[in-house]
Amino acid sequence: MRGIPTLRSLGFAGLLALGLAAATAQTPNPEPQPGTQAPTTGPRPTPEERVKQRLQYLSQELNLSDDQKEKLKPILEDEVKQMRAVYEDTSLTPDQKRGKMEQIHKAAMPQIEGALTAGQKEKLVKIRDQAKERHQKRREPKPDDSPAPKN
Repeated sequence: MRGIPTLRSLGFAGLLALGLAAATAQTPNPEPQPGTQAPTTGPRPTPEERVKQRLQYLSQELNLSDDQKEKLKPILEDEVKQMRAVYEDTSLTPDQKRGKMEQIHKAAMPQIEGALTAGQKEKLVKIRDQAKERHQKRREPKPDDSPAPKN
């Protein structure tokens, strides 16, 4: 009877398979860290949604007053409008788009900082530095995950 699987061994194999399936099904997707964006699977946000998201983020992180929000909204709207135009410009290469978007962002920063207090500016600098670090880490080559050759 060694060639025929016993009911006990089939039951054990079934339980093992169910346990593995349940474990992988219950593995939660990692939550994005504060200040990072989750991978997008749907359509890009509209310019209005993008402004609202950025204003909400800045408000939460910097504890903006209502007056500051009103000052920042048109600055962010203009920045997003310019960025969208660059994004949709098919005559530009990806590197050219990246460069123009960086220029647009750099031009908006003094205006944004002009609406902030000294403490808020300091916090914004820290947020930008952390974002740069995350961006650089994403762009670094990943170590080779292939298995070592067998001898």
